[in-house]
Amino acid sequence: MQVRPPILPLQPYVEGLVGVGHAELFGESATKLEYQVVAGVDWTIFPRIDWRVAEFSFAGLPGFSGGFNPVGVSTGLVLRLP
Repeated sequence: MQVRPPILPLQPYVEGLVGVGHAELFGESATKLEYQVVAGVDWTIFPRIDWRVAEFSFAGLPGFSGGFNPVGVSTGLVLRLP
């Protein structure tokens, strides 16, 4: 879901992902259903180029003792195709 405020060139968004993931951690291996939640803010620089000011992600891959939940923070440029 993406929102475009009428005044500022900011575009906050939230995204949910589900799929199959595989990981090996400390001698354990698991292939299970994986989920990820991503949220961030894009700032429009040019009509088709945005600066991804910040993106935060949280994922889960059950199957490990204690769980496996990687967290990420990133920034970068986004090229929007027509």
